[in-house]
Amino acid sequence: MSYKKLQKIFHKIADVSYSISVLHWDQETNIPINGVEKRAQQMATLSGIEHKMSTSKKIGKLLKKLKKDKNLSKIEKKNVKLAYSDYKKQKKFSTNFIIKESKAISTAFQAWIAARQKNDFNIYIPALTEIVNIQREKAEII
Repeated sequence: MSYKKLQKIFHKIADVSYSISVLHWDQETNIPINGVEKRAQQMATLSGIEHKMSTSKKIGKLLKKLKKDKNLSKIEKKNVKLAYSDYKKQKKFSTNFIIKESKAISTAFQAWIAARQKNDFNIYIPALTEIVNIQREKAEII
């Protein structure tokens, strides 16, 4: 029963993740220049929601319980093991960090497109610098 409960939770998390993917695709293919900032904010908000869902105490308790469950199949045990590993890794990051990272990546993508169109790398430098700084911060957290 608990494994089915975990599956339901993960399906909801996947729905949020798939929504982010659709927004990401739209950003890369259709978005007008005036919509870039709002789209970055939308993706960051959903990334924060996904992170909160993925790192909730409820999931942590459920995963710990399932790790001890002797009735799980081999595949279910492996899924729980991987999910718990991901859970512990994601718990190291605050939701605000995840939101900041998501927004920076979206903004950097648009800066890269503008720099490429104008053949001017200097347009991209501030966004790239922000990404590098965030990745350094991420490395320190891990």
